[in-house]
Amino acid sequence: MSGRRGQASLWPTISRMSQILCNCLSLNPVTGVRTGRFSRAIIQAVIQMAESLDLSVTAEGVENESQLKLLSELGCHEVQGYLISRPLTLDALIEYLTVDQNHINALKLGA
Repeated sequence: MSGRRGQASLWPTISRMSQILCNCLSLNPVTGVRTGRFSRAIIQAVIQMAESLDLSVTAEGVENESQLKLLSELGCHEVQGYLISRPLTLDALIEYLTVDQNHINALKLGA
């Protein structure tokens, strides 16, 4: 195969996507994503596809600032993951949202 990548068929996925009613597309997870050309191109294509379909995009599994920066540069403005917060109980979530508002504002993408 002389170093060539294998082919992947996207048709079944595209066909099914046209039948699904949704308003958000999830990049799940981005934990292992590197800033290499191939990773960037795939993430950017998914974000652009979602935008052309009027879908919001949420990146899941964001664990560090470099992932956050990459996603912001590529147009993803909603993230979740350990960089934002570990899983919380309801009481801890309420406190986090009221006390740590400055932290939340600092992490907003595209702001």
